Amino acid sequence: YYIVAGTGLFRQSEVYDLCNALRAIDNPLDDVAVLGFLRGGMVGLDDNVLAHVAAAATPPYRARLDDPALLERLGQGDRDALRAAHRVLTRLAAEKDTCGLDALIERLLEATGYEAVLLAQPNGRRRCGNIHRVLAHARSAQAGGATLAAFVDFLSALTIEEIRAEQAATEAEAGDVVRLLTIHKAKGLQFPVVVL
Repeated sequence: YYIVAGTGLFRQSEVYDLCNALRAIDNPLDDVAVLGFLRGGMVGLDDNVLAHVAAAATPPYRARLDDPALLERLGQGDRDALRAAHRVLTRLAAEKDTCGLDALIERLLEATGYEAVLLAQPNGRRRCGNIHRVLAHARSAQAGGATLAAFVDFLSALTIEEIRAEQAATEAEAGDVVRLLTIHKAKGLQFPVVVL
């Protein structure tokens, strides 16, 4: 089956994860983005780890994620994940001005293995497709000369304004699948068999 999800691209969790990561890379003082990146699907730390970060480190947090006082409070798995997240943020922050927006996002996806994480989730192909739709927006913004900060602000504005952007399609229009959609979404379409 195939769920025709329609709009809401910029309100999907994977787009929020990407936006938080890009904000954290661009601005070392944006603690909300750093904690969002750590909690989101790219790193996947839980609220307890974030509480330890807040208790053991002083803001701004990005520079202190490898602090020994913080790391000793965590179990080995959380410690390794936090170190890896710190390495990713530090490396990509150093590279952000020397590579394009699309290359930065591709490096981020590769470094975190985020596409594999998405594919393992329900509707994983659509989630992955949504990330690639944002990547296409990044390529367009880059062609227009946008900076990383401007692109992240653009994504945030699209989310706040609830722009009705289509999510990624995971099946061909004429695919041999049962299509689930709302009556509103079906307006004007014709099918040989319809079940209400």
